[in-house]
Amino acid sequence: MTMKQLSSLTTTLQKGQGLKISVGDIDTGVTTDLSGTQKAKAVARLMEVNNPRTIDTNLVSSVESLTKSKVNKDVRVRYPIDKDPVFNLQSINLVGNNNVSLEEVERAIEVVSMSLVALPTDELKQRLTVLATLLIKPSQESAQDVGIRIKSLATELSKFPADLVVYAIEQVKKTHKFWPSFAEFYQHISWRMETRQHLYTCLYNKRLELTAITQ
Repeated sequence: MTMKQLSSLTTTLQKGQGLKISVGDIDTGVTTDLSGTQKAKAVARLMEVNNPRTIDTNLVSSVESLTKSKVNKDVRVRYPIDKDPVFNLQSINLVGNNNVSLEEVERAIEVVSMSLVALPTDELKQRLTVLATLLIKPSQESAQDVGIRIKSLATELSKFPADLVVYAIEQVKKTHKFWPSFAEFYQHISWRMETRQHLYTCLYNKRLELTAITQ
């Protein structure tokens, strides 16, 4: 997935206020507007709840309360033969309040941004180091090789919400015997980001609409 930092999005918007963003543009880079204190509080809260599903449920409730709107999810369902149904979140829209204010949307964006904050890289390295002691590493790898692998994984995982990464690490610990690839972590993360990404996309585009009206 190609992702952009908020700074590049802002530059684009300065050139064309009507340009909307898509889910593919959303990354933890959107949290660059948060202060260091806000990011620390966000990580602490994500770790305290320690349940991605609960975080998402609370997030939707917060956005509805702040915007006085209903969060409407467009979910498509596929029914593969002899398999469980597959649910795909296509989009999220705010409905029921045509007079939502820019201030309300800005506050909601801040709340959603806090759900996207990543763990610091150093803490990720520590967690991955512990994980490495529990799994079987490739026979030809040296301690230096393992260190390089941990550094690379920490760099990649620092792009995703803290609670989802911790969840992925726990799942890998419970289900793997051998040291996994990044893709094996990502499969536990990607679909769980959908609600947060779509919420941010919806709110950011709503902010564009309201900003255009006031200009």
